[in-house]
Amino acid sequence: MLNLPLDDINDYVDVSTLNNYKVAKALLGEKKAMELVHYASRDNARTPVQWSSEKNAGFTTADKPWFFVNPNYTEINVAAQEDDPDSILNYYRKLIKFRKEHEVMIYGSYEEYYANSDELFVYGRFLDGKKALVICSFSEENVAFAAPEGFDLSKGTLALSNYHICGVVNNGFTLRPYETRVYIFE
Repeated sequence: MLNLPLDDINDYVDVSTLNNYKVAKALLGEKKAMELVHYASRDNARTPVQWSSEKNAGFTTADKPWFFVNPNYTEINVAAQEDDPDSILNYYRKLIKFRKEHEVMIYGSYEEYYANSDELFVYGRFLDGKKALVICSFSEENVAFAAPEGFDLSKGTLALSNYHICGVVNNGFTLRPYETRVYIFE
């Protein structure tokens, strides 16, 4: 589901948002205050769950739900994601299953790599001779990656990813925008 920026401050119900809006409007003006509301209000993400493309996104049979339904509910909803093996819903199911199956991800010690990168978040987990390498790109552009010392990707198993994977060359690869890979080493 995507955030729903509402155009009228009177459509918001979060007390913190309303109070912050009043202060921001007095200091910065209406336009900037609404930009801040769109950016920071929790109401933007508190819309009813979009279960289906039915009326009120399948959230309720009442005439009106407790809060606004995002108009994109006809395309973005649980029912549509159920049948898509590459959907975010099914990816989260894979993540939960993966974590339950690999104790190293729960109990393993943690070491961060690429700590000064604004584009990559890379870390290792270590437990009883097993290790995992998690590689996450937070860039809109492709990003070159080389495995940290102590990790030979050709000896690991790609256990999880959010893209269909291209190969590894010279113990590295190019991550696509917002790509994540997890390698397990037994």
